[in-house]
Amino acid sequence: MILIIGGAGQGKLDYVLQKTGYGPAQVARTPEEARTRPVFAGLEDWPELDEAALLEANPDVILICDEVGCGVVPMDKEDRSWRERVGRTCCRLAERASAVYRVTCGLGVRLKYISSAMERPRETWSAGISAGQTSPSVLRAGRSSGERRFRRLTGSSSHLCSGAGRRRRSSILGRT
Repeated sequence: MILIIGGAGQGKLDYVLQKTGYGPAQVARTPEEARTRPVFAGLEDWPELDEAALLEANPDVILICDEVGCGVVPMDKEDRSWRERVGRTCCRLAERASAVYRVTCGLGVRLKYISSAMERPRETWSAGISAGQTSPSVLRAGRSSGERRFRRLTGSSSHLCSGAGRRRRSSILGRT
């Protein structure tokens, strides 16, 4: 199963149809249709979805859901409850998914990818996604040698990014 998330009107369905070659007739809009069709759009309308039954009937389904947790928190209790249920459903599905993509402005960014699940031959998913052409940027985690030396000399790493911290670090490291 592949999960596609993103804001309303961000091009999630068009992205999936373009990458897979499917047409609008192959898109399910209800859980019953999703048991036999390769794409299920509008997951946010079904927060009480029986995920296990759907995935048992159609383990390779591509699920599309609007991101509902990034906006203003609704004042109405029922709307907040719906938002919470949709978010929890997406969390459970993302955990089970072989791949998760976030689509913004029609551009997909891979959030999760399990290679063993994607390496088997699949007629339904294009080489563009399975080859990983839409991978997110990865920020470097850890310390550079200069930062380690600065920490060793000063006993602190605070203010490394501020202008004063950079000047202090440069002067201690012998850089001008």
